[in-house]
Amino acid sequence: MQNLLENEIRPAIPTGEAARLLGRRPQTLRLWACLENGPLRPVRVHGRLLWPVAEIRRLLEGKPDSQTPGAA
Repeated sequence: MQNLLENEIRPAIPTGEAARLLGRRPQTLRLWACLENGPLRPVRVHGRLLWPVAEIRRLLEGKPDSQTPGAA
């Protein structure tokens, strides 16, 4: 899956694509957005959720959460 992200030039991708890359169901990502408790935070554009590609890469690489205070 990570090979698919190597050529990704968009800064953020729709929920369905992000879910497929992360091995989750789209409903899971929507729940993360609604409860604001997931490992990623979406960007809302005209009522749609878009998921930052840089954060998806970070999560797949196992790097610390850049949004958590004190994270390196």
